[in-house]
Amino acid sequence: MLVRPFIDAMERQVNEGKAITYGPMLELCRWVASRPREEDTLGFDTDEGEMVDRDWQWCRDAVVGFIERACDKGIDQAYRETLWQVLEPFMHDPDRYCHIDKSDEDMRLKDFSTDSLNNPRGRAIHAVFRYARWVANKAKIKQGGNEIVPNGLGSMEEVRKALEAGLESGEHDTCTVRAAYGMHTHLLYWIDKQWLRSWVDRIFNLARIEEPTHAAYGWAAWNSFLLFVPPHVEFFRLLQKQFIYTVEQYRLLEAADVDPSTPPASLAKHLVLLYGRGQLGLDDHDGLLRRFLTQSPQSVRSYAVSFVGESLCAEEESPEPLLPPAVVDRFVKLWEWYWPEVGVKDANPSRNLFGCWYLSRCFEREWALRQLAAYTEKVGLPEPDYQLDEKLAADAELDPATALLIMTRLIAADAEGWRIDSWQESTRKILACALKADQATRTLAMALINRLARRGFVGFGDLLR
Repeated sequence: MLVRPFIDAMERQVNEGKAITYGPMLELCRWVASRPREEDTLGFDTDEGEMVDRDWQWCRDAVVGFIERACDKGIDQAYRETLWQVLEPFMHDPDRYCHIDKSDEDMRLKDFSTDSLNNPRGRAIHAVFRYARWVANKAKIKQGGNEIVPNGLGSMEEVRKALEAGLESGEHDTCTVRAAYGMHTHLLYWIDKQWLRSWVDRIFNLARIEEPTHAAYGWAAWNSFLLFVPPHVEFFRLLQKQFIYTVEQYRLLEAADVDPSTPPASLAKHLVLLYGRGQLGLDDHDGLLRRFLTQSPQSVRSYAVSFVGESLCAEEESPEPLLPPAVVDRFVKLWEWYWPEVGVKDANPSRNLFGCWYLSRCFEREWALRQLAAYTEKVGLPEPDYQLDEKLAADAELDPATALLIMTRLIAADAEGWRIDSWQESTRKILACALKADQATRTLAMALINRLARRGFVGFGDLLR
C-alpha cells in the first residue's frame, strides 16, 4: 500500500514547516476515512508476523497523525470544517491495543498514557484536543493580562458536542480515552473551566474502583492528570474531592517501590509543592497532607519527603535567590513534625529522606546540622552522599563536635572504604576543627584518627603533632 507512506511523508513536510497543498491532501484523508476499516488492502497472503498493512487501520492512524501535525503547525482556519469532517469518524475507531490484566494490575498505580497514544480511538481523541487547541489559539483574546477563549467550548460546538456525546453514551468509558482527557485537563480548563467543572465528576469518577475493576475508567483520567498536568492550586480546588479520595485509597495500596514517573510519586509532588507554596497546610481539608504522610505506603510517603530535598537542591543550582523565608519555615515545620512522628520509622530502609535537604543549603546551617546528626544516628550513611563531606567540612567551623560526630558515623557506615578515600580532604578539615575545640571533642577526634589508621588511612596522624 502506497497511501500510508505518502501520508507519512506529507506529515513530515508539515512538521518541517514546508508548504503543502492542503485541499487535495484533506480529500485523500477523507477518502481513507470512507474505506471499510477491515477491507483487505494486501490481496495476497504473507507470513503472519510480517509488518505490512493488511487493512486500513494503520493508514487511518497515519491520517490522525497528519491532522495533529497540521493543527500544531497552524493550518489556515479556512480548512476548519473540512478538517473536522475528516477527524470526526476516527473518534469511533475501535478501542484496541490496550489490554488490562484484571488479575494482578492495580488501576490506581497504572500509567495509561502509552496505551492511550497507541490506541486508535485514544489517538483520535488526542487529535480532537489538538484540534481544540488550534481553534482556541485563533480565537483567544487578552483580558486582564490573561489569554481567554471567548465563549469557551461554545466557540467550537463540534468539539463540545463530540465530547459530551462520548461521555453520555459511554463511548468514552475506556481507559485509553479517559487518559486523553486527563492529559489535556489543563487545556480544557483554559478553554472552558465552567464546562470542565460541570463534567469533572463524570470524567474523574474514582469511586467506581469499589465496583468491578474494568469500570474504573476515572483512574485512567486521574493518573494521567497527575503525571502530565503541573501542580496548581486551581486544579487542586477543582479536583479536591479526587485528591481526598485518592489519599484514602492509598491507605490500601501495596506499593513496594515508587518510581518518580508513577502516579503515586506525582501525587506526592502535587501535595508537597502546594504545601511549599502555602496553598495547602498540614491540617487543611481534614489533615489531607498529614494523612498522606502517615497512612500512605512507606515508599510513597518517603518519596514525598525526599522530593522536597531534591527540589530544593534544584533551587540551589538556579541563578535566582534561595527560597523565601516563609517557604523555608514551612518545610522546617514539615520536617520537625514528620521526623519524630513518621520519619524515624521510615529511615530504614529509606536512606534518602534528609540528604538533599541538608545539601540544598536552603536552611539555617546549625538547624540542618542538628537534623543531619539525628538522621545519621538512624541511617548511618545518607543518600545521596555527593558533596556531603564538603558541606559537612564547611559546617565544622560552626559546630565542630556535631560535624565530627556525623563524620564518624559516615566513616563507620562505609564498609568498602572507597568513600573514606575520597573524603580525606574534608575529614582532615573536620578533624582540625575538632582538635581545637573542647576536651571531649578533641578526645573523640583522636579516637577517629586511630580508627582511620587501623583501616589503613595513616596520613591523619600528623594532626596529632
